[in-house]
Amino acid sequence: MREYHRARFKEMKETVKRIDFEEWHRTHDAPQVNKQAIEDVREGRKHDVQIAFISQRATDFSADLVGQATGYWILKCGDEKEAQNVIETFQLTEASAYVVRHRLPGPGRNGAPFFVVMKAAGQKYEQLLVNMLGPIELWAFSSTPGDTALRSRLFARMHSTRALRCLACVFPGGSAEKEITRRKAEAMRASAGQDEVVVAGVLNELVEEIVEGKGIAAGLFRRLAEFDEVTQEAA
Repeated sequence: MREYHRARFKEMKETVKRIDFEEWHRTHDAPQVNKQAIEDVREGRKHDVQIAFISQRATDFSADLVGQATGYWILKCGDEKEAQNVIETFQLTEASAYVVRHRLPGPGRNGAPFFVVMKAAGQKYEQLLVNMLGPIELWAFSSTPGDTALRSRLFARMHSTRALRCLACVFPGGSAEKEITRRKAEAMRASAGQDEVVVAGVLNELVEEIVEGKGIAAGLFRRLAEFDEVTQEAA
């Protein structure tokens, strides 16, 4: 039994491990958690443990945690104040500061741009990169209120995989916000209903069109069938 477990322990020790902490801002009022995280970062390297911390603002990370980090991934800044915090926290160059302020609009039809800062071999590297996502991935990761509401309603009517494929076919740009806004404006002009009631009506209308393959989703079923044929041939 010892020989069996010795082999397992050796394998685990030599395997690269990874821990991701999402919503790190929740630890703001728990300094002991931050203290433990810093200790894990310092000692994790020798145990092949990769640790990542994810949050919406640069100020969510303590100075000690930032100082121990070997890489920063900056996805988007909500406003000038946040951009300035990012620039100061990560000590970015003037050229990189321009990228953070003006070149990170978030995911869209042309991909999801992000700015990465890496420390390696005593050097510091700063680079703007673009993660090219397909429409299905864009819909899966979209967090805008209109898109998430539409996606949730469609998930309730069909399997999530098919729902994402339908949304990707009808809105290949990965968002229905423009269409939702357009229909909302038309509905508001035609009636004096409350804003949330109008939005709910617009979302329900879009869902019905997608489920039935009519209106803005006309030809959807044909496109889905063509997609299935291509997928089967590739397999």
